[in-house]
This record gives sequence, C-alpha cells and structure tokens, in this order.
Amino acid sequence: METRQRVSSRSTRNNENEIAAKTMGAGGARQQRTTLGQINSKSQDGPAKPAIRTTRAQQLRNKAIERKTADQPTTKLPKPANEAKIEVDEEPMDISMPIGVTAKNDLEEKIAAIELDDASEDSHAGQYVNHCFEYLRYKEHLMATPPRYLDNHADITPKMRSILVDWLVQVHKRFKLQAETLYLTVAIMDKYLHVSTSSSKNEMQLIGVTSMMLACKYEEIYSPEIDDFVYMCDNAYTAEELQKMELKIFEELDYNLGFPLSIQFLRRLSKTGHEVVDGIQHAMAKYLLELCLMDYDLCTAKPSLVAAAALKLSLELLADESWGPVFQHYSEYTAEDLSYTVNLICKTLYQIEFTKNGSKLTAIKKKYSESKNCSVASNEKITSQKELLYERARKAKEALAEKLCKK
Repeated sequence: METRQRVSSRSTRNNENEIAAKTMGAGGARQQRTTLGQINSKSQDGPAKPAIRTTRAQQLRNKAIERKTADQPTTKLPKPANEAKIEVDEEPMDISMPIGVTAKNDLEEKIAAIELDDASEDSHAGQYVNHCFEYLRYKEHLMATPPRYLDNHADITPKMRSILVDWLVQVHKRFKLQAETLYLTVAIMDKYLHVSTSSSKNEMQLIGVTSMMLACKYEEIYSPEIDDFVYMCDNAYTAEELQKMELKIFEELDYNLGFPLSIQFLRRLSKTGHEVVDGIQHAMAKYLLELCLMDYDLCTAKPSLVAAAALKLSLELLADESWGPVFQHYSEYTAEDLSYTVNLICKTLYQIEFTKNGSKLTAIKKKYSESKNCSVASNEKITSQKELLYERARKAKEALAEKLCKK
C-alpha cells in the first residue's frame, strides 16, 4: 500500500514536470505553472483558461508593485492632435498606367489609323505617301534658295519683288490655275533671281510671267497659250522674248523644276489632323501661306516649316488649338521650333491687315475675302486679336534685326 502511494506520487510529479516544461519559454525562467487538473476541463464557450499558481516570492513582489502604483496619481496622456484615424478602403485600388505611357499609346493608335486610311487610298498613292514626303524633305534642302538673296542685287529690291508677286496672284486667278502653279511660279522666279545676279528691274515682269508659263507646263493639264501671257503683260514683251527667257531660265536651273511646295506639306498636315482641322482653318492656313510667298523674309524658308507654322497660327487664331502630338509627328516640328516662323507670319499678316503699306498689296486679301475661300481674310477673329498680332510682329522684328546685326 505504501509502495503504491509512492509510485502514484512519483508519476504525478513527473506529469507536473512535463506540463511545466511545455508552459515555459525556450529561454525563459520558470516563474509560473498550472495545475494539471484544470487543463482538461472545458466550459460551454470552449476550453477554460488554466488556473495560475504562483510562488510566495511572486505574491510578495506583486503586492509591492500594487502599493507603489496606488501611491502615484493616475494621469492619462492626451491624444496627439495630428493623429488620424486609419480607415481601410474596401474599394479596389485603381491601377492605371502613367500619363506618358497612355499618351504614347494614344498617339500610336492615331498614327496607325492614319496609316490605314492612307493605305486604302490607291488613287492618292497612299501606300507610298510617307516615302514621297521624305523625298520632298530631301529636295527642300537640296534646292533651297539662300535667305535674303536680293541683298546682292544692285537693281532689284524686295519691294519690287512683292509688287511682282501681287501681280502674279492676279494673273493666276484670272487664268483659274491650280494652286501648285502659283507656288511653283514663285519658286522658279526666286531661284532664277538668286542664280542670275545680272537681272535688271526692267526684266522683272518678264521673269515673273515666264516663270508662270513654265509652271503651267509643269503642273497644268491645259496650259494657257504663249499669246495669253503676252496679252496679260499688255504687250510689253513679245512671244519671242518670252521664249528666250524661258530657255534662259531652264539653263540656269539646269532643267530642274521639281521644287517641293509648301501647299503640299499643308495638305498632308491638314489630312492627318482632320479631327482638329476643318475647311475654314485650312483656308486660313492657305491665306497665310500665300502671304508668305509675298514676304521677303519668308519666301526662302523651308516649305515644310512655313506650312507647319501657317497651320499652327490658323489653329490658334480660329480654334485656340495647340500643336498636338500628331502634328509634331508628321511635321517633325515642335511648337518651340515654329515660334520664330509663326511670329514672322504674324508680322506679314499685321502689315497686310492694319498698315498703309499692306493696303497697296491687296490681291491675296481680296482673293481670300471671297465666299469660296470661306472669307477668311475678313474673319472677325483677325481683327479681335490685333494686339496679339502686333506683339508677335514686334518680337519678330527684334529677332530679325538681331540676326542681321550678327551677319
């Protein structure tokens, strides 16, 4: 009986030691233990918490802590004012691509749509249109006329040239010729005057009308007869003189009349930007382009540059539109690249619209005041933005004077 009680007490101690070892931490001290009988007891809510049995030293230490805490005043720390309550947003997070990536994707989609539209137009060489304009850009560098080429002429002035272009616009309108014919006429005339420095002012009208005759043979299906050009000159020159000048111009230009024209670049830009450019804005850009033909500071600028600047100014005047990514892609000019040329066009437009000198050169303005050209020359938005045109014209004159001083 006594042996059975010793075995029972020994087994009970062993069980207690195993349970105590489980309740101790990996490196912690043995400070508390649980009674074996209450571990397996369960309540209705689940397993009951084991009863804690402490040593005498622990009880004395706990009482000392309680007395010390009771002697000190209880003060509650204030809550920080800037502490914000954290709320969990149950809505799904908006995951979107960066703005630059989205804009690039939109541009690529628009370009792809334009390329697809080009490929469907077999009658306009849509499949080769990009190659064609790459070639025109090469030609505009190859066949460029140096700026201010008349400075080397002793007998011909820029004012004479402007008067001649104004007259050629009237002849072009009288014959009802294609738009390309007028631009090619001025290109041939400028190139010849640059090469032939011995030309006199008495030959100016002959050079101009002969240049138009050559342009008609190059562009028109039904070109006017040589006698028609003699008549337009009021018989100031004979048919033989026109033929001699024609051969002379051909020889000086090395029989090459394939000039790139600004109207070609304008049509391309208007087509690619058809979502923004309407008929009135295109007509305004054409009006500005023809004014550039007459202006001595712009007549030798690159056709692609002048076309882009004219369209940009037209969009600003009529629609308050910016120079978007599609225009930058197809024109290969940014808004900053065009700023100086746009200011020069503003100078030309201001002189024609608001100065006495412009009132003497009225052919282009009358032409674009007609209803078939959307009456853009008499558009009220030009008058309403007079101050803006003046400010830009002033900047253009200052920049031009600075360039001339450096030379």
